[in-house]
Amino acid sequence: MLKQQNNPEHDNIRPFPQKVGTYVDDPLWGHVHIRDQEDNNNPEPNLQGKYCFHPWDWLEVLPNGRVFMCCATWLPFEIGNILDQPFNELWNGEKAQAIRESIVDGSYKYCQKKLCPLIQSNHLEDMNNVKDERKSLIADFPMHVNFSCDESCNLSCPSCRVKKIQFNEGPEYDKRKRINDLLWENILQASKTKNFIHVHITGSGDPWGSKIFREKLWDLDLREYPNIAMNFKTNGVMLTEKTWNKMWRIHDRVRALGVSWDACHETTYNVTRRDGDYQQLRKNMKFMNDVAASFPKLKLHFDYVVQTYNYREIPDFVEMMCNDYPNSRQVMFTLVSDWGTWTPDVYKWNAIWKDTHPQYEDLLKVLASVPKSRDSKINWANMKGIVDIARTRYA
Repeated sequence: MLKQQNNPEHDNIRPFPQKVGTYVDDPLWGHVHIRDQEDNNNPEPNLQGKYCFHPWDWLEVLPNGRVFMCCATWLPFEIGNILDQPFNELWNGEKAQAIRESIVDGSYKYCQKKLCPLIQSNHLEDMNNVKDERKSLIADFPMHVNFSCDESCNLSCPSCRVKKIQFNEGPEYDKRKRINDLLWENILQASKTKNFIHVHITGSGDPWGSKIFREKLWDLDLREYPNIAMNFKTNGVMLTEKTWNKMWRIHDRVRALGVSWDACHETTYNVTRRDGDYQQLRKNMKFMNDVAASFPKLKLHFDYVVQTYNYREIPDFVEMMCNDYPNSRQVMFTLVSDWGTWTPDVYKWNAIWKDTHPQYEDLLKVLASVPKSRDSKINWANMKGIVDIARTRYA
């Protein structure tokens, strides 16, 4: 078993001590880090005539206040900082308009086209079917707001961080809480005139592993704000029946619950989901599977980041999901990304999806063994190109 490499310069404030990839210099953005796309067999498609809604509908805020129009892994160019700029100024500023223009002109020049799940799974709309106002470089308040402003989590997954991160007090806690409060202030105000706003918590930590998010969710009452829906991404360990019941005021507003597993069997889970509790997760998901049956608008789905430790369990996980959690909608498999927590050599070892990896052919065989009849329960996301190769080569 590979041991997690610790970085002596690491501290609680900056959980990502190393960056692997490349840098580009852009006249509008300056020096920007781009995540590793090398050795990726996914195609880089021609996106002329294709429309992505994210730059018009999606806003994501990181712990330092930096604002993005998509997950920063897929679109790594920030449009501003919510701590320094009024919301409307950054949302329709020069950088935001430049990103929207890159969608309209079909270049998608700011996007990670080989890594983006929407692009690789061919889930983009046809531009001809999009209304003209949806192509304007000026946009209305975003339909989706992703709270990635607190990394606090009860787990310390090796692919994500080098040790457990918690902000419960002090200046870093205060900064994250200020961002959280700013976002809610803008959302509640906009919801009075906006048809619908989806709040997403969280893209960087855990909704219930974070003191800021947890306490907000327990007190949140949206009965006077009918146009707000809630969507959660979690490791599921702290989402007990008791936790769910404490949020009784927003039960009918929950639209999506994404739960990260990254393993099927407990021994693998203990490696990929460090500090997790497999048995507690199974118990919680049995409960949430029943909840999903009572709340038909709630979409329960699972996430699985594919890496060298866990790729052989992909077929078993699909069967477990279908058999043990029949009310779950699907599982999304995605390629492991470089978050800077591994040394370059350890990341290279975990990037099983690269065709230079010694176990790459075995990965293809595993993927080819997943029955096509299960595809309705699977979102292959940015693995679709590799799955196509696997099914062609080992049909």
